[in-house]
Amino acid sequence: MTGSVRSGVRWRATDARTVADNSRSENTVKVEGERSVDIAADAEAVWDIIADVTRTNQLSPLTTRADWIPPATGAAVGARFTGKNRLPVIRKWTSTSTVTVCDRGKCFAFVVGTDPADPTTRWTYTLERTLEGGTKVTETWRMVREYRIVLAYFRLVRQDLRIARGVEVTLSRLKSVAEGSSKRNQ
Repeated sequence: MTGSVRSGVRWRATDARTVADNSRSENTVKVEGERSVDIAADAEAVWDIIADVTRTNQLSPLTTRADWIPPATGAAVGARFTGKNRLPVIRKWTSTSTVTVCDRGKCFAFVVGTDPADPTTRWTYTLERTLEGGTKVTETWRMVREYRIVLAYFRLVRQDLRIARGVEVTLSRLKSVAEGSSKRNQ
């Protein structure tokens, strides 16, 4: 599905949505979606920006800080990091994430939750080279479980739409950073 043009960026998107899923339990909800953007920069350079989680606060309007948990010092499958996030009412909280896919120039993915085998949310960045020599980046998110009180809060604040808007801002900022770096390196 194609989206609209905002801030000079053409969005290709699936609809973000919140759907009750009774297949696992009454506490399961799906907040899921994806957004894509074309970036005029090399896939490896774009991946390097995405996989440096310590830069997440420069890109995401919902994350204030991210740090690798020692002994991790960079992206690798199994590496863990903390993210400090913000939302209305709750304000700030810290989450723990684990890198699940680390394929430079192609894919970076992580799960959120203290137990990577039973995460609350999965995030994936897929990178594809374009015919023009740039990179198409698709960011996908899927909440796989959450506590009932959190689900009620998410419905109240329309978390599905909040995340979708946050991803659009993140990809727009990623595009600016990556294309700015690409121009400086030419």
